[in-house]
Amino acid sequence: MLAKYLAGSGSEWDELLAGAVFSYNTSHNDTTKETPFYLMFGREPAFPVDLLLRRGDSKRESVDVTEYRKRFTIAAEEARKRAIASSKEMMDRVKRQADKRHREDNITAGMLVLYRDYLLRVGMSAKFKNLWRDVYRVGKVSGCHAWITPRDKPEDVPKRVHLNQIKRFFCEEERELNEQLEATAKAAVERQKEPPSITEERQSTDETRPNGSRARS
Repeated sequence: MLAKYLAGSGSEWDELLAGAVFSYNTSHNDTTKETPFYLMFGREPAFPVDLLLRRGDSKRESVDVTEYRKRFTIAAEEARKRAIASSKEMMDRVKRQADKRHREDNITAGMLVLYRDYLLRVGMSAKFKNLWRDVYRVGKVSGCHAWITPRDKPEDVPKRVHLNQIKRFFCEEERELNEQLEATAKAAVERQKEPPSITEERQSTDETRPNGSRARS
């Protein structure tokens, strides 16, 4: 917002800060469906044009302090409830869109992955930052999330990350392990699709009979 009004070196930004803050606080927010000013004070701000239009208005309602406090409390509480509900709806919508875009890398437990770290350290430039850093091992995958630990520190507490934040790390020493894990996962999926055999059905029936008795043939 400030960049639109700055000229030259932009050293006069502090002179425009108060106006920019007021403009932001009185603008409608798409997430909360309210202005920040209304959520804070329970009323809309009085602009100069509003004061001009009210001049000479003899029909303005006179309200004592107690009644005004009551109205303010009710209005502020209702506005905050609406803002919380709208924010939750927006977060759910963003999450659904992110889940649709996540990559299908067939990542399973035991694989090595690179972790995409967005955190900037002191003195680090965002332009030269390597987002994909450090090698982690996947401990568990559930839905759109995975639990990872550093490869060289397996005793650390697992970190829960979204699948969009990791990608497979390929190296010669891990190639055979990754192929074995993929084959195991694929075989498990195929077994789930196959109907149970006659032997498995008979074993399941025998286990449910009392005292382990078997049916006569």
